[in-house]
Amino acid sequence: MKYFIKKNKFDLDRFYSKEIIPPPKFHGEKFISSNYIENKSQNTLSGGLRLKNIFKSNYENYPLISVVVPNFNGTKLKETLNSILKQKYQNIEIIVIDGGSNFENISFLKNEYNDEVDYWISEKDNGIYDAWNRGIKISKGKYIGIINSNDIYYENAFDYLIKYIKSYPEYDFILGAVEKKKVHAGFRPNEIKLRFNIYPSTVIGFFIKLVSQKKVGLYNLKYKCSSDYDMFYRIIVKHDMKGFPTTSKEVFGKFELGGFSSQLGFFDHLKEELQIRYDNGQNIFTLIYIAIGKIIIKFLNQITK
Repeated sequence: MKYFIKKNKFDLDRFYSKEIIPPPKFHGEKFISSNYIENKSQNTLSGGLRLKNIFKSNYENYPLISVVVPNFNGTKLKETLNSILKQKYQNIEIIVIDGGSNFENISFLKNEYNDEVDYWISEKDNGIYDAWNRGIKISKGKYIGIINSNDIYYENAFDYLIKYIKSYPEYDFILGAVEKKKVHAGFRPNEIKLRFNIYPSTVIGFFIKLVSQKKVGLYNLKYKCSSDYDMFYRIIVKHDMKGFPTTSKEVFGKFELGGFSSQLGFFDHLKEELQIRYDNGQNIFTLIYIAIGKIIIKFLNQITK
């Protein structure tokens, strides 16, 4: 498949094609890829390069990286998009899934980013995990990453990512270090049955093969604040997939504290964690042990402050 090179708004080369990539299909896949999101109403807004018949594809030595950007009235969406556009790697597609923001908050997508973003759509959805799923289903890359609006990638993020993708092609996912007050890095999958912070970072650093994602399936909308934990449990325990972490010096980006999850209390998070573990078949006595342990630690932390 042929491509042509064009510079983006930051004068960096990007690969483009006039041909649509056939989505990967195989027996047992948990969802079907598509080129566009079917509009729910006449009030839906959408745009981007795909609507101009310009696409991205995978090439030898240049795997396509899809980046899904969920947004709802975010105040720093421009900064998030610019942090992707400033990556030196040439083969990236950007998909913005907006949950029906006020038009004045996203008008710049049409006016300034219509030739920079591959596909964007704005219409009401069912929350952040629904936005993630919608973006995943129309991603074309060999690998998919998600970055919430207000978060940013650092300048060398995709240099690190591509280095690890080429060094460990047999792995299903790469886990980049992320700054969240301090730098978080590492990966301890053997501890997942007792703790969920086996990857003490955020979704910013998580890039998974599209084929692997299709084997696992989408994020479960039943969970309102911890569906990513459920996803990790299924990936590691149920599908025995392998991931590789970067070093703590290879930081992918910065996570801004806030959002829906941070508004919930300790017992909200604990209840959902236990539900996720129960739904995935963990022993009830193990769940009791986890609950008691977390409550004791929470109590001790409070009295020692």
